[in-house]
Amino acid sequence: METEERLSTMILCDNTKLLLFDLDGTLVDTKDVIVKSFVLAAQKMGIKIDPKRVRELIGYPLMDVVKGSLLDNYDEETIDRFVRLRKSIMEQLWRKEAKLFSDVIPVLEALSKRKDVVLGIASSSIIERIIEMTKYFGIIKYFKILSGVHKGVRGKPHPDVLIYAMEKTGIQRECTVYIGDAEIDCITARNAGISFILINRDCCDVKTWKYKPDLVIHSLRDILSVI
Repeated sequence: METEERLSTMILCDNTKLLLFDLDGTLVDTKDVIVKSFVLAAQKMGIKIDPKRVRELIGYPLMDVVKGSLLDNYDEETIDRFVRLRKSIMEQLWRKEAKLFSDVIPVLEALSKRKDVVLGIASSSIIERIIEMTKYFGIIKYFKILSGVHKGVRGKPHPDVLIYAMEKTGIQRECTVYIGDAEIDCITARNAGISFILINRDCCDVKTWKYKPDLVIHSLRDILSVI
């Protein structure tokens, strides 16, 4: 199905529409904090890591980011120690340095008033982190479904977090759109067979992507004129 046709089908859906948002880089500005947590953990342990690669892999499950950004081969014990230390550092950092993007609250507030729209989050983060972060930033009230990694539900690029959200809300894929900021989000949406809108906060060059977004926007506010 061509991208324009896929999104048009979703927009014109007569039934309730499900809008699923990615978390990191889409709703919450956490990328710099995530990279910083990896760098600080690596420095404390004296191991080598590629910060650029960490940033590129944000959106994948944590262990994929860790193993994909380490510059040397390390045994599993070292990797486990690194993961625990990185998590501890991240816990200290994110409340101080992460923040909501300025367009998030106005858009969620407007969409939450729509009777034909259900809002959700779908992320490769563990579900406990999604709950904690959305509560902290005061946005959990806008979402009917929070879908993250837990037993039986894998992270991206597997479509599990999207499929889980659709199953729990009872909304079909034809009436569902995923909104994210990275290529991995686009791949995951395609794997789930749903529409994808790219919020292009980092000036991504989508020409190099295997799959193309159905729509590219530069502010979440643009959604209000589309959906």
